[in-house]
Amino acid sequence: MTATLQQWQSVFDTWADADPNVASTGVPQSDLELDALARVLADWLQLRGDEVALDVGCANGVLTTRWCRRARHVVGVDYNQRLVERAQQLVGDAPVSFQRADAAALPFPDDRFDAVCCYGVFCCLPDLEFARRAAHEALRVVRPGARVLLGGLPDARRRARFHDLCEAGGRWYSRVLPRRLRWGVKRLLRPGWSPDASGLLWFDVEDFAAELRAEGLLVEIHDDPPYADYDRYRRTLVVTKPATERAAR
Repeated sequence: MTATLQQWQSVFDTWADADPNVASTGVPQSDLELDALARVLADWLQLRGDEVALDVGCANGVLTTRWCRRARHVVGVDYNQRLVERAQQLVGDAPVSFQRADAAALPFPDDRFDAVCCYGVFCCLPDLEFARRAAHEALRVVRPGARVLLGGLPDARRRARFHDLCEAGGRWYSRVLPRRLRWGVKRLLRPGWSPDASGLLWFDVEDFAAELRAEGLLVEIHDDPPYADYDRYRRTLVVTKPATERAAR
């Protein structure tokens, strides 16, 4: 069963105090790995350096503070207040600001941003209808002709790969996660032995892309970058908003 927003918030409240370089798999990632992932995200968004961009689901800001340097300014938003506070501590001299916001009800006007990144967020949403609302909110606030990255979508057609990774990893959460965090992560990512037991939200990525294309949007499908084994079971959509007319809501 997919986890609720409240369950995810409980985990993220604790995650805010953990090592910011630990991926959702519980495995610490090096600065080189994070920098490589940030470059791919910026490349997919086709950032040139003069954009005002939005990062939806910025979490602790560890990725945002890297790829934001490819834009003029980035606004990072997250539903979890403690993660937003953690991100604000990591800003340094990066051209980014952080605030709390709901992905399905963004507090910005239409056509406000030159690009929107939403990476590693949709897997933590409660259901597909919520995910559709979040996708359309991202498309609403981006200008016509711009790109929206909907990334890190667990692909239902690759679900067995996720189960295999869990099997191979054994009790990884015991080795690398603080005690307060490990049990929440275990309950959400691996609550049982069946591949169907994961608390992640799964997508038929091909069908999701077809839904968006039916609304007049240009959609590219990519395998995730080779980061924390996400490329084994996650895929990313890069969606271009029509330049001449707004996509149907």
